[in-house]
Amino acid sequence: MALVVKDRVKESTATTGTGTVTLGGASAGFQAFSAIGDGNTTFYTLVSGDEWEVGVGTYTLSGTTLSRDTVLESSNAGSAITLAGVSDVFCTYPAERAAYIDSGFNGVLLKGNNLSDVLSAATSRVNLGVETGTTGSSILPSGTTAERDGSPSAGFIRWNSTNTTTEVYDGSGWVAVGGPSLGTGAIIRTNGQTISENITIPLGTNGMSIGDITIADTYTVTVNGRWIVI
Repeated sequence: MALVVKDRVKESTATTGTGTVTLGGASAGFQAFSAIGDGNTTFYTLVSGDEWEVGVGTYTLSGTTLSRDTVLESSNAGSAITLAGVSDVFCTYPAERAAYIDSGFNGVLLKGNNLSDVLSAATSRVNLGVETGTTGSSILPSGTTAERDGSPSAGFIRWNSTNTTTEVYDGSGWVAVGGPSLGTGAIIRTNGQTISENITIPLGTNGMSIGDITIADTYTVTVNGRWIVI
């Protein structure tokens, strides 16, 4: 089922211990967890006295319960807390699963390990940096030539799955950023053999390709500068 986050969802629970909680009804001014939908997961916070727990749980309509599937953080050193008496449970948006703009980072910083849903929604207009634990990596938006952003800004970068190249928008058009590197030390650079887009080489610039090169039907290469095919 889906991961669902809703605003102002809060209930009380009289469940004790570290297991699944039975929900006791919406608090005044809040929605019940039924807003999440039967079988869907959500981010939750549990508060029991001075103890607290943030995690991922699954709402089940039958019995109106919320499981504690994954504990992300807690006052019990990251483990499930032991509930006592009447506790509060509500939807939250935990830092471990947050996507936000960092002023020191050119793009969207996505934190956590369960990023598939976020990445699948990313468009070719966003540069993504992914942080998973202590290891960082860069993931480019990917798509065909036809799926390019309709109104890009200079500096946008993406992987073109049609041409199998990384390309950057320079303000007037999409420019391929070289081909793959082969061999230790990246001694050999490669380029494709079929042009399947319209390309203009601006006046005052030089282009070079290694042939044979085929220009696919309906596409053109306009050479205002110089294009050398070796």
